[in-house]
Amino acid sequence: MALKRCSRTVAESKMKERPSWIEKNLFYVILFLCAAMLIGGYFVWFLQPVPLIPENAENIQVAEMGYANESVSRTDVHIFIIPYENGKPERLIRLNAEGQALLIEKLKTVNARAYTESNVVKSYPTNFDNRIGLNIRYQVGNLQYNRFISIYSYLQAAGRPYSEDPNAKRPLRPENFFDLEIKNLEQLRDLYDFIMDLADNYAE
Repeated sequence: MALKRCSRTVAESKMKERPSWIEKNLFYVILFLCAAMLIGGYFVWFLQPVPLIPENAENIQVAEMGYANESVSRTDVHIFIIPYENGKPERLIRLNAEGQALLIEKLKTVNARAYTESNVVKSYPTNFDNRIGLNIRYQVGNLQYNRFISIYSYLQAAGRPYSEDPNAKRPLRPENFFDLEIKNLEQLRDLYDFIMDLADNYAE
């Protein structure tokens, strides 16, 4: 009886001394956890809401942009509105000072998210009667931003910052490395209706 008890004690002692799988692979476990934290942290950073116009932006303006088709070639158009319905004329709108100020204040309230380009051609439903395009220019520190904003099935804000200072560094924020987009239809509808109202009531 005493011999059996002694053998059991020895066996239990050996089991306790045997390292677990985690202990034997501790390096790989730590490596996996670090990789998971880095990937998770990247997606949290990448998917953070980004204002179309930051709070600290200066010299904000609805900028001129080039526009050309068979009959029109201009560089002073502030907004273009292209109907989806064939036969309807395109509208080239230059907002007055009050309209531009209202547009800028509205865009300050809008948040978007970064996105990456895809080689896959995507098809989106047409949610609006027109496509709207406009250009917003502003400055943050020594960085200049020139964003082309387009609203059709979703909002896309394209354009990266630049600077004449060769030593200027882009802050580590998504809008400095990626274009932005909004797919929330309710938010898009609100902005679309607002801009269409400006085009009807605040054009020069």
